[in-house]
Amino acid sequence: MPRAKKMTKTEMKKVFKPLILKEIEKIEKEVRMLSGETASEEKPSVYSVHMADVSGEIYEREFSAGILSKEYETLSALRYALEKIERGSYGVCEACGAPIPKGRLKIMPAALLCVKCEEERQKELNGKAKKLF
Repeated sequence: MPRAKKMTKTEMKKVFKPLILKEIEKIEKEVRMLSGETASEEKPSVYSVHMADVSGEIYEREFSAGILSKEYETLSALRYALEKIERGSYGVCEACGAPIPKGRLKIMPAALLCVKCEEERQKELNGKAKKLF
């Protein structure tokens, strides 16, 4: 596989910064919507007197809270990517220092690792998970 070329600061700012800002805007909108749903479902409805209804509402609230938590993680990663653009280090693997392929960054703009290092990390995580069982 040919080695990816290091990205220029201009390319970081003109191509990837707008992509990341658009993704942040989309996720912030989803967070506002989910936060509104979660807040409006603070307590089970007074009309939900049946145990199954109450447990269903609790499940939905916890499910929304889990999605919300993941969205906040993604926002944090995207904001970190913006910081890296400003420093001129965006698109560089944090493990080996190699350029991260632009195609990977277009799909996963918050990627911190090149494909090779991410595969190694996944193998390591899978190995640790197998030891648990």
